[in-house]
Amino acid sequence: MPLLRGAALFLAVVLVAAAVSAGVYLRLRPAAIEGRGAPAVGAPAGNVGAAQRAAQSVVRVDTAAPASPVPGAPDLETPGGSGVVVDARGFILTAEAVVAGASRIAVAVPGVGVVDARVIGSDAVTSVTLLKVDTPALKPIDLAQGATIAAGSGVVVAGAPPAPQAMLAGISSPDVSVSLDDASQPGGKAVVNDLFSLDLTAPAATLGDAVVDANGRLVGLVVGAPGQAVASPVVDLAPAIAQLIENGHVTYPSIGARYQQLSTTAAAERGLAGGALVLALEPGGAAEAAGVKPGEVIVAAAGIAVDASHSLRSILRDQPLGQPVSLRVRDAAGVTRSLSVKLALAAQ
Repeated sequence: MPLLRGAALFLAVVLVAAAVSAGVYLRLRPAAIEGRGAPAVGAPAGNVGAAQRAAQSVVRVDTAAPASPVPGAPDLETPGGSGVVVDARGFILTAEAVVAGASRIAVAVPGVGVVDARVIGSDAVTSVTLLKVDTPALKPIDLAQGATIAAGSGVVVAGAPPAPQAMLAGISSPDVSVSLDDASQPGGKAVVNDLFSLDLTAPAATLGDAVVDANGRLVGLVVGAPGQAVASPVVDLAPAIAQLIENGHVTYPSIGARYQQLSTTAAAERGLAGGALVLALEPGGAAEAAGVKPGEVIVAAAGIAVDASHSLRSILRDQPLGQPVSLRVRDAAGVTRSLSVKLALAAQ
């Protein structure tokens, strides 16, 4: 996909400057979370007025947590972060780490003030949490459904005060796996797959910041900054948001295995264009029954190659539950074989 250059880059800078001059950060215009098709990241920018009218889609998330595990210990303010309005009914998406361990959560809504927020649910796969505030008529952000995440593409990273102002950034890698703090296990770590990295470091990018294209549509959400800021892409966020709003949790089709998407570099080292490395099997699960083994690489599923453009999770997500799905699996000796597994739902 083409880089953000020329007129598109100039107009993106104008969007940032206009938002800053208005005393706000860049947040952008709005559509329901079911999302409709949208141009890729480097699409021509919309007009400045539209960006300013939609500037309330990014909010500040304030948190507090007990100062110690001793019962009755006072709450202390914790770093907090940003959040993005994804539904006009008061649903706000933020990074899971922003609210992990928080005993109190509040959201600073421009034009409204600071209001209490509650957790609706979290998704460990995308490392996000959905919050709810009882504030009517919030302006949700547009989702850049169909956007292509490509290395070198230009984006805008938008946070809420007092974070740094909206910044132009570039996508360093469209497909990374990163070890982030595990919100469900204090002190633990969890590998999050299918993220993209930005050429920004903390504190330039704050957890929960919106990553938007030149039209102000949400491309991703910053969920970690282990050296470089990393973000969950909208292709994974959109279905997670919909399920969190409806059910308070997210389920994914499962083959009964834990796997990690290989980066382009890691795949090339194995002589592959892409794939998902099998880390562990669920005892008695479909993958084990089909003969899949830890250490093998799933190189295709349902006839689709697993690569930077098609993660295994995204391929499986589109397959019918309870039906056999074909897998192409390569072992350590380089031998590839075909298997069939039946998908089941697995809550994350």
